[in-house]
Amino acid sequence: MIKRRLTRESLTELAKRMPVLSEDMQRSYVGGGDGTFGNPYSYQEYLQLNSPRQVYYLNESGNLTYALSESVVIAYRGTEYKIAGGTLVDTPEGVEFHSDSGIKVWFPFVDISTSIVNEGTAYNLTGTIHIDKGWLEKGFGINDFLHEFGHYLQEIEMGFSEYVTGVAIPSMLSLLRDPESHDSQPFEQDATKRGQEFWNKWLENHEEYWNNYLKMKEQRKK
Repeated sequence: MIKRRLTRESLTELAKRMPVLSEDMQRSYVGGGDGTFGNPYSYQEYLQLNSPRQVYYLNESGNLTYALSESVVIAYRGTEYKIAGGTLVDTPEGVEFHSDSGIKVWFPFVDISTSIVNEGTAYNLTGTIHIDKGWLEKGFGINDFLHEFGHYLQEIEMGFSEYVTGVAIPSMLSLLRDPESHDSQPFEQDATKRGQEFWNKWLENHEEYWNNYLKMKEQRKK
């Protein structure tokens, strides 16, 4: 490659030949985000904000970052699963749900897998919520996830052995033998109730809970 010295005159001549991009086009290249989880600001956009708080942006290293009023949290960019009504994000601390309406919920210490699961089904075992990939991509919603999280809460309370014999195996058998009455089984209704109660409690103070969760993540990184 032949190198030549770059001078002020050569830069001026280059500027005359190069096209000028419109503001909209420039924004399409540098980011043009709105500060949400799904469309974060670019780093340059973030620096131009006045007193930014509670916005997402990409920092200098390209990591997704969340700015609080008094601190900055480096968010873990985990595997994202788009479901009906929002997005599930699998992180080391658990699963985050970001609804399309702006609600953010943390489901502690569970993770998501799309392996070892039959078509159109989902189940929890040892904190891993297995979901059929086809269902996850089409039709699976937050209420379905709440139900499986309810099974996780059952397992925590009952212990692994009792959960397997009292819930997991009977649930599998009822789905195989009598799928029409599966949802009416006591252990299935109990899982739905537990998941819904968790959701309702979170929504009562969701902004405070979410900020506390982000601060916890920040402290764990120190």
